[in-house]
Amino acid sequence: MALRKEFVEWPMLLSLRFPQLRSLDERIVRLPQGRALQGIDPPISPGSLILLEEIPGLPEIESETTKTGWSRRVYALRRGADLLCGYLDRNDNQYVLLAGVHGIGEVISVHQDDLHQLSYVSGVAVPV
Repeated sequence: MALRKEFVEWPMLLSLRFPQLRSLDERIVRLPQGRALQGIDPPISPGSLILLEEIPGLPEIESETTKTGWSRRVYALRRGADLLCGYLDRNDNQYVLLAGVHGIGEVISVHQDDLHQLSYVSGVAVPV
């Protein structure tokens, strides 16, 4: 009931898109306070619920780098209890997560060993 008050229409809309919503529990996470991805409308703000999708293999980002806003795929990186959202890019031979306003601000290196902690953001419920 608390989520219904916070997200207003989210249960109905998510249930339409994901009929087996309960089976996705382990893939739904809440973005912690102090973390946000601005520059997209609406922004992914702290407290948003995010549906994560596993990345099969290495991320292919070559066609993504020219896109902006919601047209560009958003990624989530789990580091311990922390969760960061942003756009994925390459810096030489290494992946980087561009988090912050318009995907600029924090640049987080994603080492080869960290790729298993990287996920696609395939759904977002932003609190109103």
